[in-house]
Amino acid sequence: RGCVDEMVHIQAVFDKWSDEELMILAINTTDSAATVKEFVNSRGFTFPILVDPRGQVSGDYCKFGAPTTFFIDGKGIVKTIQQSAFLSTDEIESILEAL
Repeated sequence: RGCVDEMVHIQAVFDKWSDEELMILAINTTDSAATVKEFVNSRGFTFPILVDPRGQVSGDYCKFGAPTTFFIDGKGIVKTIQQSAFLSTDEIESILEAL
């Protein structure tokens, strides 16, 4: 549930920070593309979601369990890793502002 609950906060950050050269990419490792598309459309999420049912991408990066968020700078360097769900939009924004 943490992944689903935090998506509202991720969407808010995506909407507010999209002019700041921010890229957000979510990865779903458990559902089919059709299920993800239906979920995204029903909730109005507009940030991209990669469907990775075989865990190819997440196997390389998400050794910590879900939800895990990586903050990566423009040079591709991982700056911060959040290993739990975000409870607010402010929590995400404070990390972004510190980068």
